[in-house]
Amino acid sequence: MRTSLIALAALALALACGRAQVRGLAGTDGGSDADAGADAGADAGGDGGADAGSDGGPDAGVTYSVARVALHVHSAISHDACDHHGADGGPLASLDQDCLDQLEAALCDSRIDVAFLTDHPRFMDSKPLPDDLLLRGRGETAITDGAGTVTGMRLPCGTQVAAGWEGTHTMPLGLVRLPSDDNAYGTHVDVNTSLADEQAMVAAVHDAGGIVWTAHSEEPDIAASNLSALGTDGMEWYNVHGNFIALLGGQGDLVGGNFDLGSIGALFDALKGLEPFLQGGSGAADLAYLPLLQAHFPEVGLQKWHEVLGARRISAALGNDVHRNVSVKPLCKGALAMAACRAVAAAYPNLLTSLATGGQLMLSDGERLDSYARVLRWLNNRALVKSPGIDGAREAMAHGRAYGVFAVFGEPGPVAFQARAASGELLEMGDEGDANGATLLVRLPDPPAPELGPQWTAADAARAQVHTLLWRTTVAGPQLAAEWRQNSTRVEFAAPGPGLYSVEMRIVPRHLDGLGASAFLAAAEYRWVLMNAIELR
Repeated sequence: MRTSLIALAALALALACGRAQVRGLAGTDGGSDADAGADAGADAGGDGGADAGSDGGPDAGVTYSVARVALHVHSAISHDACDHHGADGGPLASLDQDCLDQLEAALCDSRIDVAFLTDHPRFMDSKPLPDDLLLRGRGETAITDGAGTVTGMRLPCGTQVAAGWEGTHTMPLGLVRLPSDDNAYGTHVDVNTSLADEQAMVAAVHDAGGIVWTAHSEEPDIAASNLSALGTDGMEWYNVHGNFIALLGGQGDLVGGNFDLGSIGALFDALKGLEPFLQGGSGAADLAYLPLLQAHFPEVGLQKWHEVLGARRISAALGNDVHRNVSVKPLCKGALAMAACRAVAAAYPNLLTSLATGGQLMLSDGERLDSYARVLRWLNNRALVKSPGIDGAREAMAHGRAYGVFAVFGEPGPVAFQARAASGELLEMGDEGDANGATLLVRLPDPPAPELGPQWTAADAARAQVHTLLWRTTVAGPQLAAEWRQNSTRVEFAAPGPGLYSVEMRIVPRHLDGLGASAFLAAAEYRWVLMNAIELR
């Protein structure tokens, strides 16, 4: 069915407002490609609107809206956040209020609809839920249930905030109340914890109204076999902190933490890609993310998700893991140290200055590299929700009806991934159905549109090259089923058999080479959109 003009008008209005977007119905009027294969997709009719909604699947008659979701977010309650100002804990009112103000402003400025806080349990476990929700009396309002019990927080801009925590890879999201079993806070998800203890933690979180994610999928002590057996709701494809650690020599909080003057050349080699974006440079500051993604994307997290998919369907998401705590070790401070640094890095004056000064790593816009606003602009998730707010986002994320966007490259437009069964039943991400006669439907991305960060023209956007991949994951692992290089069209692909199908959209950001990104950075291919799986049996 094609989307009506009224629905398209509603979509345009929602996009203009920049928050939750009304979804139209999926286009099913296009022909399928009889020769489906790699680079063999057919235009399947008109665009049904942002992430086209269901008209025949498990939620027949439901029109979803798109909620922008941030997860794995640390506030001043975490001992290692806000430049470690809360290392000794204390009441909410005693913590770094400026840092909390920055977090709340960033959630609004980044147009986040729902944020899942994940402070470390070292201090959040001893606070009442209203404190964990940052209800400070600075414009925040409580969200309550029918009995008047506080379950969430709303900011003046409309963003809703839910509480959770991050322990050792354990990351509950969206708690309605604190768990009754205090042992849940200290339970790890790793190879050294018994499955029985992990399952007890999952049960305690579910009983508290939350869902259970695992953080840091890239870490070696999280086994895919464990996640396959454990009834967690989801896992991270990727998180920014893991990227910082890969870039910064094993210590994600302290630039140069594992280096001394004898190895200064190796540090400059790792960081030289940041030069045009550092304070004193002219590159668009948000594009400092490109050197991280180009050279240090932690592939193992995404690979581990496919391993788990070989055993069971599990949701995944992009984690911000923002702490606002990255600092620089002043390795080049002092005359002798500066002489040694200049001997190997005279061509990088901005980096030299940063390593001489120490402290916060400042970028060309006068803000720190890891500000809340920047990391929330860089990436977030889009959940297809049945209802707005925390409850709708929690349900959609657990189901897997969501995708992640590296928004630093721009907005991808009304992308969608669905399957149509032989019966006509329409399946969304996170759904399951019969593989026999099923057709996979992908709405390919538009040229990247600027939103909150650097700006570019439509002519610039047309230079970007997009590459969409359809993966089929089975017990044998992921296999590329099809790929396309077109923009702004809907394609169909006959499912070759059972499996868990997912979509990855990549981009070569030629549109950024006039904004300080070097020809090398702008010519690389990056992940842009990651979409959750549909299971065909």
